[in-house]
Amino acid sequence: MQVKLHDCLVKSGDAGVLVSLAKPVHIEGPFTGLLTLLTGGFVSLVSPNKSKKTGPFALTIEQKAGVQGISACEGGMPQTLEASISGSGPLQTGIETREATMTFAAAEEVGV
Repeated sequence: MQVKLHDCLVKSGDAGVLVSLAKPVHIEGPFTGLLTLLTGGFVSLVSPNKSKKTGPFALTIEQKAGVQGISACEGGMPQTLEASISGSGPLQTGIETREATMTFAAAEEVGV
């Protein structure tokens, strides 16, 4: 799976990361034969790790009834994750995680 990541601010000035699928993701159910095609993107909340600049940083990705908990980065366009199942039209869908983390190989401080 290829993704594009962009750091951003979300409501209340919290840090986030915009995850955009660079290519559609194909998922085949081995017992059902159903093919699911995921497209689009979503926003994850990023928790700080003050002890290490490279992480790991906890990612919080939430959804309810197929709608992502964070719809957009501050000032950005709303993001939608969509699923097409065995050729059906795309339907809005959601993903969530409870234990995902992100780590960077290096970190650079930028003076403001």
